[in-house]
Amino acid sequence: MALLVIAGILIALALLLHRALSPPSNFPRNIPTIPIWVSLLGFFTNLDQLEIYAQYIKPSIAVHGAVIYFFGGRWNILVQRPELLSEVLKHEDVYAKSGNQKKIPYSVLAAFTGDNVISAHGETWKSYRTVMQPGLQRQDFDFKGIQKNAGKLVGLMIEAQRKLPVGKGVMVNPFIQRFAMQTLGETVLGTDFKTLDSDTPPIHTIHSQLKAQIFKPLYLVAPFLDKFPIESRQKARVLVHEFENELVTTVLEQTKDFPEDDDRLISLMKRARADGTWTEQQFRDNLKITFIAGHENVQQGLNTCLYLLAAQPALQTSLRAEFSFPSPDAAIDIANMKASPTLTSFLLETLRLYPPIPQLLNRCTTTSTTLGPSNIQIPKDTYVGWTATGAHRDTAAWGEDAAVFRPERWGVSAEEMHANMRKWTARGKFVPFHGGRRACLGQGVAMVELRVAVVECLRRSKLSLEDGATVKFTPAGLLAPMGLRVRFEELEKT
Repeated sequence: MALLVIAGILIALALLLHRALSPPSNFPRNIPTIPIWVSLLGFFTNLDQLEIYAQYIKPSIAVHGAVIYFFGGRWNILVQRPELLSEVLKHEDVYAKSGNQKKIPYSVLAAFTGDNVISAHGETWKSYRTVMQPGLQRQDFDFKGIQKNAGKLVGLMIEAQRKLPVGKGVMVNPFIQRFAMQTLGETVLGTDFKTLDSDTPPIHTIHSQLKAQIFKPLYLVAPFLDKFPIESRQKARVLVHEFENELVTTVLEQTKDFPEDDDRLISLMKRARADGTWTEQQFRDNLKITFIAGHENVQQGLNTCLYLLAAQPALQTSLRAEFSFPSPDAAIDIANMKASPTLTSFLLETLRLYPPIPQLLNRCTTTSTTLGPSNIQIPKDTYVGWTATGAHRDTAAWGEDAAVFRPERWGVSAEEMHANMRKWTARGKFVPFHGGRRACLGQGVAMVELRVAVVECLRRSKLSLEDGATVKFTPAGLLAPMGLRVRFEELEKT
């Protein structure tokens, strides 16, 4: 049986390679094609996403603004130039959202994410958005709860540091994930996942095991392999069901006594389920994506923030001076954080150079169309997406120092920085939260979480990289430093 499976996989791979070595004959001829093997470098080499982009994609896409690129088992049009990206975002009727549930419905990834507010299109998307938008864009999130969780996060990392030999650093990602899950649960789902009280809550354990399987480069590039009875993928599919059931059961149990007029996101979603606006599966899929996107973007963003802070002691000093903490226990408020030029520019520049979602290919053309002034002819039913890594490092948009970490580029005052963020998002220059009508509904609360966590880390500790650290980023999927270890030197209380 095993030999038959292996033979089937090899035959399928050979057929795929035979068909895929060149794009379809009706694809545009005036943009270059990135060789198919480039898409597999994250699997076959130790190159990370940033290195693969810089060495193999940038030389072509920086010149032409777009390339033909193999990903997700098919050839796609990958866009970098901001004006082209803006055109794609603006014309959703032509470049329609088409997520994993339609693109690769047989895959483990599609089972994981389902049909949801991020990937749906048309009336289905409108139904999802109408229900969820009020709960995600409210202005009265529990700021004190976020700050409490950030304090617990820092305390856990400092405690872990005490147990390590001199010179060694704390593996920060597991702690950050627990913080992001707990804060998401309390803030928008009314649920205590208990991830800051223990490192073994079921939701954390299952999700960690599952994510280790989901973002393997080979299966992102060739998801058709999920059609075969590969043991690791079958186990991953079982984990998807365990994750979904654990999440739904926990949330429903903890919110069963919420008042009927409660206006938190989870209550709005439950009412849509109860009154038939959504099916049971639509409720489950949107609950899953709320949990997944609601904590993972914060998790990866905060990982990168701690890496940059640990690598730049002078930046830590500037931030502490701006806030002028009288003591590590001093109270701060969100208004001060939003008004901080140094903190605001640091976060925006971090998201620019290291967007948590570095590449997204989830738009499908509803008709044949022409993109941009160079008349890129795109046939119907072609998947189109963008590289945020490329758009954020495009020298025509950002200048010759586009690849340099320079927070000053955002402006002088926090008001100017926020205005530039909105302007540059509209122009397709800055898309960590996408843009247009389909901009991320939760970006406001995500930014609050990042601000609070960074400030809590800085007012209670000094950060540095572990001795001899060589930091590489993830090879595929979400972008973040891999295996990052940071040393925490606790500041004395006064």
